[in-house]
Amino acid sequence: MHARRGAKLGVPQRGNPPRYDVSSERPWRPNPTLEPEQAAKLYRAMEAMGTSASAVINALLARMPVDAVGRPTWATATDEQGTLLDLSTSNAA
Repeated sequence: MHARRGAKLGVPQRGNPPRYDVSSERPWRPNPTLEPEQAAKLYRAMEAMGTSASAVINALLARMPVDAVGRPTWATATDEQGTLLDLSTSNAA
């Protein structure tokens, strides 16, 4: 199964630039838009674990390896379809 057209890595959702003051050390409540396949996967994980979406996402992020600049290590690897995922030119800071 493939992501819908228009969902691009490294490109902020139009009209919804990422904003968070890292120095605030406050919780962040982003409002992500999930593709149906990913939403179903998250929902099943929540049910299986008996927890919330936030808890699953926090656990995933805690286990996500990143490089020296904070980029996920998978961001420059190939995905299961063999597509190069290169976020090095993204606007992320």
